[in-house]
Amino acid sequence: MEKTKICMGCFEELPDDATVCSICGFDNKTIKREVQKWCQGAVIEKRWLLGCRFSQSDTYTIWRAWDSVLEIKCFLLVLNDDSDMALWDIAVLSKENDIDFKILSAGIVLDRKVLCISADRTDIKEDELCIKENVWGEKDIISHIDNGNTDKNDILPADTLLNDRYQILGIVGIGGFGITYLAKDINLLRNVAVKEYFPKQWVQREQNYVSIRHSGMVEPFKYGLKSFVSEIKMTAKFIHTENIVTVTDAFFENDTAYMVMEYIQGESIGRELRKRKNKLYDTQEIKEIFVPVLKALSNMHERKMIHCDISPANIIRKKNGEIVLIDMGAAKYIYDKKMTFTASFLKPDYAAPEQYQTAKSGKAGNEGTWTDIYAVGATMYHCLTLEKAPDVIKRLESGTDKIKVEHRFKLRDRKKWIKLACDCMELDRTKRIQESYTVLERIDELS
Repeated sequence: MEKTKICMGCFEELPDDATVCSICGFDNKTIKREVQKWCQGAVIEKRWLLGCRFSQSDTYTIWRAWDSVLEIKCFLLVLNDDSDMALWDIAVLSKENDIDFKILSAGIVLDRKVLCISADRTDIKEDELCIKENVWGEKDIISHIDNGNTDKNDILPADTLLNDRYQILGIVGIGGFGITYLAKDINLLRNVAVKEYFPKQWVQREQNYVSIRHSGMVEPFKYGLKSFVSEIKMTAKFIHTENIVTVTDAFFENDTAYMVMEYIQGESIGRELRKRKNKLYDTQEIKEIFVPVLKALSNMHERKMIHCDISPANIIRKKNGEIVLIDMGAAKYIYDKKMTFTASFLKPDYAAPEQYQTAKSGKAGNEGTWTDIYAVGATMYHCLTLEKAPDVIKRLESGTDKIKVEHRFKLRDRKKWIKLACDCMELDRTKRIQESYTVLERIDELS
């Protein structure tokens, strides 16, 4: 099979026999291999491969680039040597309503002030991008966060500076394989969430460094680190997708890896459930939660990826009401038959039967879009009844697929919603709803 030809000016696919790119106009016969600063073909800080120059002004130059860490196409805005403009004073806007620009990161690169910018389209023209003064403000920065009873030996102390730009403010959460911090991006004056790969069962903290406990844990640590890097790259594919958390940067430091994401001020549906006590969600609230989740999953499934860890804890409601799906730690490509790192660490109340089979056999099995559908159904059931769905193992052992639902949850239109949740939780994956858009259609019929 022939390799796909890629334009080295904008990193888009080239037609079979073409050398001049129709998008950026770069002639791929003239590729220069000079090793110097800021020229086409140069690799900057072992991370960015420069394409062709996109635009230039008296203040800055914008390069097309390939980010080898996030594995995405991007633009690098490089301020001129004599520019005294602060990076947080720059905004990147579209002159066209259908283009979405996001500033991912900022810093000093080769003695220049640089912004890394992502656009949801790479075929844009110079006159479609507008650079102007921004309106960042200290009022948007949270100065601290209460760490409660967190084990101080595990966490990085407040004010720790990571990658010369992310100042730790406190802890957002701790999981089995990572610690998520609230941090201040001092170059852009905004809050970010920084997730550190820290598998507590294998490592310990020595000052700021992550140290493996003993030699027998080296290989598991390395395998987990590889999976964490995979999570970063998978999440980065959805920078411009609504209802999926946005990753903005990644780096290695302290003998581990870090992922930088948008900081979401809000609350998980899991925490909401714990607070509600006996107050059921009404069906309109259910719709407001699950339509965005299913749309996010549709975007993932279209790219042949499955989330594999849908649960109330991984669905966040922002303060403005927007629903966001987080945590790609267990995500995988549908056709990837390698054993996934998180297969043995399933959420028992939401995982599908085929995930248990994979965990038991040690080999990737029959996971697919239907696997996410099961978890959606189990999460929906929990929201509808305030009770967790029946245990998969017990259902398999009893030999019955039917879920008994208390009569008080079958009133009016709620009965149809529970029927939908149960249809999503069929034990036999071939009988289960297969696609997220089918669930969306069913929801539309219930409205």
